[in-house]
Amino acid sequence: GSHHVEIFAALAAMPASGMRRLCVAVVVCLAVALVHRGLLTFCPGQSPAGAGQAPQTRGGLMMRHAEGTTMEKPPAGSQWRLNVGRALDVLRRDVAGLFSRRNYTPDFSIYSPEIEVTDARLPSFKIKGLASYQQILSTLQWSLRTTCHSSKLEITSITPPVNNDMYLRWRLKLWFKDVRSWFGIGQTLGTSAEIPFIVEGYSKYTFDPWSAEIVKHTIDITNPPMYLSDLMAS
Repeated sequence: GSHHVEIFAALAAMPASGMRRLCVAVVVCLAVALVHRGLLTFCPGQSPAGAGQAPQTRGGLMMRHAEGTTMEKPPAGSQWRLNVGRALDVLRRDVAGLFSRRNYTPDFSIYSPEIEVTDARLPSFKIKGLASYQQILSTLQWSLRTTCHSSKLEITSITPPVNNDMYLRWRLKLWFKDVRSWFGIGQTLGTSAEIPFIVEGYSKYTFDPWSAEIVKHTIDITNPPMYLSDLMAS
C-alpha cells in the first residue's frame, strides 16, 4: 500500500514533458510485446511481392485473428473472369456444333438451373428452367435433321462482357431437303441444295455477378425478322 502511494505521488509530481515520455515508453513496450506474441503485424504501406491487394490497415497495424491469416477475404474477381472465359470457350464450340454436327451434345454446366430464355422482339415470351432450355435445343436439332440435309452456323462477332452481358452475332445457313423427293417427284430447276436459306440474329447472354453462370439467354432473329415462337412452330 505505501509503495503504491509513493508511486502515485511521484507521477503527480512529474512534469508534463516527463509524463508524455513515460506514456510513449509504455505504448512502445506494449507494442513490442504484442508483435513478439504475433498479435500485431506492422504493414509498411505497400503489400509484399506476390501478395495481391494490400489488406486494410489502421494506423499501420493489421489485426490478426489466427496465425498466418488476416480478416481480409481474398479477391474473387479473378475467379469470376476465369469462369466467364470458360463459358465463352464453351459457347464458341457449342453454338457452332449444335447446328453443324448431328447428335451433338452441348455442355450445360455453364448455365444456371434457373436460366431464362426470352425473345427480344416479344418480351412476354419466356421459358424458364434448364430442363426446358435443353428441350428447346433438342427440338431444334430434331427439326434440322428432319427438314435439312445440311446446316451450318457461323459466329460473326462476339463482344466482351459489359455489365454482365455478352452479345454473340450469328448466321445460320440451312439447306432444306427437296420435299418433292418424299413423294417420288423428280427435281427440276433451282434445287434447294444449291441455295441455302439464311437466318441471322444475335444472342445476349447474361452472367450471374457472383458465379458467372449464364442466367438469361435473349434471342433476337433479325433477318428475316421473326419471333422465336414462330421459328419454333415452323
